[in-house]
Amino acid sequence: MTFDNLLKSNFRYPTVAIFWGLNNFSSELLRPKLRSECSKLGVRLEEFQTNVEAQAMKNIGVVQVPTVVIVHEGSARLAFSGNPEDVRDKLLAAGVIER
Repeated sequence: MTFDNLLKSNFRYPTVAIFWGLNNFSSELLRPKLRSECSKLGVRLEEFQTNVEAQAMKNIGVVQVPTVVIVHEGSARLAFSGNPEDVRDKLLAAGVIER
């Protein structure tokens, strides 16, 4: 799936998307944590490589890798960048699910 396809999808609930880079240490640390937290929360996760989705990143204002975006009802909003310790709290604060 491409990021544009994700935006056009009509999923009932928000989807978490991560833009990650090859050979990017922060990306490699965050991806497993994000997978685990999304699985625990029952949230859909889509992963996008920066070299494949460069135009989509530019369109939504992603300037740092890794960056996590919340996609819902055809729009995307930035949730957080980098590799925070509190991934679950960041997802909840971004409104992925209600507490």
